[in-house]
Amino acid sequence: MSENHYLKAFKGNWELIVTLVLIATVISLAISVLQTSEYEAKLRVLVIQSQRGQMDPYRAAQSAEFLANLLSKVIYSSSFRAHVQESSFNFDRSILNGSSKNVIDAWKKQISVKVVGDTGILEINAFSHDRDQATELARSVANVFVQNGQEYYGQDSEVQIRVLDDALASDSPVRPNLWRNIILGAFLGLALGYFIGWIRENRG
Repeated sequence: MSENHYLKAFKGNWELIVTLVLIATVISLAISVLQTSEYEAKLRVLVIQSQRGQMDPYRAAQSAEFLANLLSKVIYSSSFRAHVQESSFNFDRSILNGSSKNVIDAWKKQISVKVVGDTGILEINAFSHDRDQATELARSVANVFVQNGQEYYGQDSEVQIRVLDDALASDSPVRPNLWRNIILGAFLGLALGYFIGWIRENRG
C-alpha cells in the first residue's frame, strides 16, 4: 500500500482523529485526577558479608548479593509484615489490616524492594498519600531488615545490614504519573482514529 494511501486516510478523517485524541486525553486526565496522589520515599540498605576463613572478596560479594535477593523476597511474608506492624514508626497501618489477600495486594502496592545491580544493596521504595508517612514506612522496613534480618538468613554473626542512605521523599506526588497517562491516552486516541479512518478508506 502506497504512502499516499496512508496520508489520504489521515487527511480524509482528520476531524475524527482529532476528536478521538481529545476524548482519550480527557478520559486519561479524569482517571488520573480521580486517583489518590502518592508520594515516594527511597531508602537503601547494604548487606555486608564479612570475609571469614578462606572466603575471598569475590565470594563475600556473591554471598551478600544472594542474601540481598533473599531479603527482597521475604519482605512480602506475613512474619515480615508483623514486624513492620509492631514497629514504632508513624505510618498508616490500615494497609496491614483486613483479609490476607487484600493485605498482600495493598502491601505490594505500597512497598517495593529491588537489588541494585550485582551488589548487596537493597533499594526500598515506599508509597503513601502523605510525604512524611512514606518516609516513615520506608524507615520501618529498613529497621526490620537491620533488627530482624537474622530470622531470614540464620544466626550468622558475619553478616551485617546497615542503612546506606536514609529515606528521601519526593517533593511532589509520583503516582499517578499525570503526563505519562495523558500522552498514552492521546496516543491511543490517535491510533484508534487512524485505524477507523484507514478502514473507511479501504471500504471506500
